Amino acid sequence: MNNEIQKQDSRISDSVLHEEDPQVEAALRNFRQSVHSWSEQEYSRTRMPAVASRRSSWSLFANPIAAWGLAGVLAVSAITVPTGIHFRHEQQRIAAEQAAAEAQRQEELKHQQEVQQAAMKISDEELLSHIDSDLAQAAPDAMEPLASLMNETQQ
Repeated sequence: MNNEIQKQDSRISDSVLHEEDPQVEAALRNFRQSVHSWSEQEYSRTRMPAVASRRSSWSLFANPIAAWGLAGVLAVSAITVPTGIHFRHEQQRIAAEQAAAEAQRQEELKHQQEVQQAAMKISDEELLSHIDSDLAQAAPDAMEPLASLMNETQQ
């Protein structure tokens, strides 16, 4: 029912408009015709489907900023990668030399300890003979130079 009322209102307003100003009516009719003709022309025109163009990987170099950026990355990596490899190799070499030096030092220390232990292993008879010779001395070792002077002056 609402639709019928709206249709009647639009007919009444259209008829009032036609009667009031024929010049406005002619302008609106011309505008409507031009819109319809333009729409028909656009819809009847042949169109080519958009073809997705294949971009090659070399098309990146067409952009100068991308090309310079890539050149910079290549230059930096050309310097840093070999330098990093060299430093890592150098550190490994130094670590190997330090490990070899440490192993040699440990071996020398072990040999010295064996020599000291061998020197400490004196038989009982050798120890007793050492003690006898120390007791048999006329003067202690520290006093020996003085004792020899006294012997010389007495002669």
